[in-house]
Amino acid sequence: MEEKKKIILIAGGTGGHVFPALALSEFLKEKKANYCFLTDQRCKIILDKYKVDYKLISSSQIKKNIFSLPIMFLRILFGVTQSLIFFFKFKAKICHRFWWLYLFTTFTSCNNIEDPHIHT
Repeated sequence: MEEKKKIILIAGGTGGHVFPALALSEFLKEKKANYCFLTDQRCKIILDKYKVDYKLISSSQIKKNIFSLPIMFLRILFGVTQSLIFFFKFKAKICHRFWWLYLFTTFTSCNNIEDPHIHT
């Protein structure tokens, strides 16, 4: 029996990218697919409402305040580390990002996956 490919869904922000990802996650759940949903803190409330299993990845909004740059940099660096650890453990074959630049922290990690990425 062939092992199902592991799939990672990545979406976040204010919700516009999350709702299409939610629809796909419901489809994958019905098909009993092996997938994981990665998001940032801003989507936690939405995903909790829909009872979706997810992993939070640290991220940061880019602000013009020069004093917030070190904190922003550290949050992004922590997110890159989180996502790299997750990608190595989960060993996904497909990475679907619901916006090509969303979560820079996972963008760099997805590039290590063998199969082409899906961007919407």
